[in-house]
Amino acid sequence: MITTEIKRVKNHINGEWVESTGTEVEAVPNPATGKIIAYVPLSPKEDVEKAVEAAKAAFETWSKVPVPNRSRNLYKYLQLLQE
Repeated sequence: MITTEIKRVKNHINGEWVESTGTEVEAVPNPATGKIIAYVPLSPKEDVEKAVEAAKAAFETWSKVPVPNRSRNLYKYLQLLQE
């Protein structure tokens, strides 16, 4: 019998994967089997505020990148998601 570890997802804030400061999680089921494949944090307000502040700071730089370059970056991201 094969056993797999159920992953606990971290928050991605300011370019880093960080643990949520909260303790609540939500189970993520595999839609085909119904088996739990991961747990995602139900992050508290403080975590969300950190993420929003990081996004605001990143926007300052990102908004100065020429549109064709941003489009290429987003297209590359799309390709990675489709793999």
